[in-house]
Amino acid sequence: MNIQTLAAISKDRPVYCWGAGRYGVMAGDALLRAGVRVAGFIDKAVRPSSRDDAIKILHPDALDHRDGWLVVVTSMFFEGEIERSLLSKGYVIGRDYALYSALKKWSFEIDVSGVCQLKCPSCPNGNFSGGTLAKDMMGLDLYRRILSKLLAEVDFLPDVQLYSWGEPLLNPALPDMVAYSVERGVSVGISSNLNDTRHLEKTILARPDWFRVSLSGTGERYGLSHRGGRWEKVARHIDQLAELRGRHHPGMVVEMNYHLYRHNAADVETIAALCRDKGFLFKPNAAYIDPLDTLIEYVEGQPLPDDLVRISRELLLDVDEVLRDCRRNRSANCVRERTVVIHSDGAVRQCPHVFGAQYRLDRGLLDSSMGEISRLFADRDLCRRCKSLGLNNFYAHFLDCSDQPGAEMPRRTRQD
Repeated sequence: MNIQTLAAISKDRPVYCWGAGRYGVMAGDALLRAGVRVAGFIDKAVRPSSRDDAIKILHPDALDHRDGWLVVVTSMFFEGEIERSLLSKGYVIGRDYALYSALKKWSFEIDVSGVCQLKCPSCPNGNFSGGTLAKDMMGLDLYRRILSKLLAEVDFLPDVQLYSWGEPLLNPALPDMVAYSVERGVSVGISSNLNDTRHLEKTILARPDWFRVSLSGTGERYGLSHRGGRWEKVARHIDQLAELRGRHHPGMVVEMNYHLYRHNAADVETIAALCRDKGFLFKPNAAYIDPLDTLIEYVEGQPLPDDLVRISRELLLDVDEVLRDCRRNRSANCVRERTVVIHSDGAVRQCPHVFGAQYRLDRGLLDSSMGEISRLFADRDLCRRCKSLGLNNFYAHFLDCSDQPGAEMPRRTRQD
């Protein structure tokens, strides 16, 4: 099915996107631009705010009591699980539901900043000691050339994500990058630790569609996992973000992505209440460790760096238990193998979860066609190595939190 077919069969039917996180919200915007009227979202984990203008989010149980709905599956990590649920309810693909991944062949993460001011212990910016890619800022001219090339070569480019490992708000060109994307009809997603807001107002004035704030506790607990950051500063900047959104761009969706550790579980309800007050979405996720480079080496017999050993003790799920489950349940599926990460210097990384310079493609995006990129991706030894260890399913284990704020996270693993 293509986007035109979906628009045709959606007329006079309520359309719901199943998946209300970053991927789902931006998919909903793209569908609206393509002529598909989206009535709301379905999600068991993302909780909306209590404001009247909040996104309409229903629990999956609502599907048991509705006929004639058309569902578009817009969850990145749990597409298989959701499709099985729809099939069990008698939904037929192409008639009652569609997979957004079938409409959108490629996802693009453009790391407009090669640096981050924090040194979080679970992130490679804080724990990686190997050789890395260039630590610089992408210029506006390079960004325009990249986006123009993608628009010329990709059949359906509904959105781009202007971050990967770096902090995008550090780049003074970010507002102009957002404005250029909007001008070209492409939705923009941004994720920030919100410790530096010098370019925040201009960025919101440029009208990005979606803005994620990464959090991991309040007070002194915040700095344990967002190392180098200060909660008092971030709290002020959250107020600033809410005020600027209300003044300049009320339609921008703001999501609080809460990294749950053992040490910050007591702050969950505080952040949930903050989101209700500000009209933000609240999305708690069990924290995990990156990068994939280090995980592969660990599974192959290398010790974890001391920093990762210490932070792994604070995770809600036991890393070794998850890795054993990954090896027991190997599969060929990977939801990230069609995600192209473009670094700040135009280099292309082989996977969104790798950090070392050895995992860059031999050719940058501007030196290759998307057909060539596709062939290079198909030949990645990294993917074969990762899948042989079951690590392609590692991250999905951590992304399904309890439905209720403050509820204990079950110590279990899952396979999508």
